[in-house]
Amino acid sequence: MTVVNENAELVPICPHCSAALNEVHGRNLPATGSATFRFGKRYIYACPSCRKVIAISHRKGFWAG
Repeated sequence: MTVVNENAELVPICPHCSAALNEVHGRNLPATGSATFRFGKRYIYACPSCRKVIAISHRKGFWAG
Protein backbone atom coordinates (compact mmCIF):
# COMPACT_ATOMS: atom_id res chain seq x y z
CA MET A 1 0.00 0.00 0.00
CA THR A 2 1.27 3.48 -0.88
CA VAL A 3 0.93 6.19 1.74
CA VAL A 4 0.52 9.84 0.73
CA ASN A 5 1.69 12.40 3.28
CA GLU A 6 0.21 15.88 3.00
CA ASN A 7 2.84 18.65 3.02
CA ALA A 8 1.53 22.22 2.88
CA GLU A 9 5.07 23.55 2.41
CA LEU A 10 5.79 21.48 -0.71
CA VAL A 11 6.56 23.62 -3.77
CA PRO A 12 7.29 21.44 -6.82
CA ILE A 13 9.94 22.47 -9.36
CA CYS A 14 9.77 22.43 -13.15
CA PRO A 15 11.54 19.36 -14.53
CA HIS A 16 12.86 21.48 -17.43
CA CYS A 17 14.13 24.76 -15.92
CA SER A 18 14.06 23.96 -12.16
CA ALA A 19 11.91 27.04 -11.38
CA ALA A 20 9.58 26.80 -8.37
CA LEU A 21 6.04 26.04 -9.54
CA ASN A 22 3.84 28.26 -7.42
CA GLU A 23 1.43 28.31 -10.35
CA VAL A 24 0.95 26.30 -13.55
CA HIS A 25 -0.51 27.58 -16.82
CA GLY A 26 -3.14 25.43 -18.47
CA ARG A 27 -5.64 25.45 -21.31
CA ASN A 28 -8.21 23.23 -22.97
CA LEU A 29 -7.04 21.47 -26.15
CA PRO A 30 -9.70 21.46 -28.87
CA ALA A 31 -10.76 18.14 -30.39
CA THR A 32 -9.36 17.41 -33.84
CA GLY A 33 -10.21 14.93 -36.57
CA SER A 34 -13.20 14.10 -38.72
CA ALA A 35 -15.55 12.66 -36.05
CA THR A 36 -18.32 15.04 -35.00
CA PHE A 37 -18.89 13.59 -31.50
CA ARG A 38 -16.20 13.80 -28.81
CA PHE A 39 -16.02 12.31 -25.30
CA GLY A 40 -14.25 14.16 -22.50
CA LYS A 41 -11.85 17.08 -22.56
CA ARG A 42 -8.08 17.34 -22.92
CA TYR A 43 -5.95 19.88 -21.07
CA ILE A 44 -2.31 20.91 -21.44
CA TYR A 45 -0.25 22.24 -18.51
CA ALA A 46 2.97 24.25 -18.83
CA CYS A 47 5.60 25.95 -16.68
CA PRO A 48 5.01 29.73 -16.55
CA SER A 49 8.79 30.39 -16.60
CA CYS A 50 10.02 28.34 -19.55
CA ARG A 51 6.57 27.53 -21.10
CA LYS A 52 7.55 23.88 -21.64
CA VAL A 53 4.83 21.25 -21.31
CA ILE A 54 4.59 19.55 -17.93
CA ALA A 55 1.58 17.31 -18.60
CA ILE A 56 -1.38 16.61 -20.85
CA SER A 57 -4.50 15.18 -19.23
CA HIS A 58 -7.69 13.65 -20.56
CA ARG A 59 -10.83 13.96 -18.47
CA LYS A 60 -13.55 11.56 -19.51
CA GLY A 61 -17.25 12.31 -19.40
CA PHE A 62 -19.16 11.49 -16.25
CA TRP A 63 -20.43 8.13 -17.57
CA ALA A 64 -17.40 7.07 -19.65
CA GLY A 65 -15.54 5.62 -16.67
